[in-house]
Amino acid sequence: MPEKSHDHLKELKRRLDEWNNVLNQLEAEAGRAQAEERNRYETIIKALREKERAVKETLEKIFEDKDDTWDQMKQGMTSAWSSFKGSLKEAKSEFEQGLREGMEEKSGKDE
Repeated sequence: MPEKSHDHLKELKRRLDEWNNVLNQLEAEAGRAQAEERNRYETIIKALREKERAVKETLEKIFEDKDDTWDQMKQGMTSAWSSFKGSLKEAKSEFEQGLREGMEEKSGKDE
């Protein structure tokens, strides 16, 4: 595998590790949510973890499979990456909105 390709894959792995940290934070937030919201968040997180696993498997395959061409590997990884990245951003936004609404609802009850 060309050095540039290998560096690109290492960068993708680094980003995946960062997003794993974001997922861990979302799981912690879900644990603090009320039951109805928690169930919805857990469903979202489960789907994200499945996509994360698919991305990891694709990365591992690329590192192991040196017979495929770089372009084929890059195309498959880009597709999996885009799907995971978009889903993670949507989930984070949804969590943040739910937390804001929950705080507003709670502060309204306190008055």
